[in-house]
Amino acid sequence: MQVTFYRDSGEIINSSIMNKGADLANVILPAGVNVIAGVGNKRSQYVMAEQFSDRIENTVIADKTNVTADGTDEITLSSIPDNATIKIIGEGLNLSEPLTSPTDTITFDTTGVYKITVSAFPYLDHEVTINAN
Repeated sequence: MQVTFYRDSGEIINSSIMNKGADLANVILPAGVNVIAGVGNKRSQYVMAEQFSDRIENTVIADKTNVTADGTDEITLSSIPDNATIKIIGEGLNLSEPLTSPTDTITFDTTGVYKITVSAFPYLDHEVTINAN
């Protein structure tokens, strides 16, 4: 039997195969973790009311994807969901921090290509590539 483990929030942790004849009611789980029959996709789904549901489209908007790497040319991210986290990777930078506002500005002072990911479960992750020249 294929099963999916998920957090109380509905976020899918992983899927697994249980022995044939296993009873889900007898599975011992850590606090805050649940199990449901079936296979869920943690990138595109979550569990709501004990059913798999599609994650919500993330509506973050980046006003541009090319900037001058001078520390003053700003990229503005808007429509950021509540409880979001931003991750920026590129040119020796690997930063992850919470966002506390529906709008944020970012500047770069080193040339290169950067990947920005905004995550806010149950929204889908939003990724944008920035070219700083």
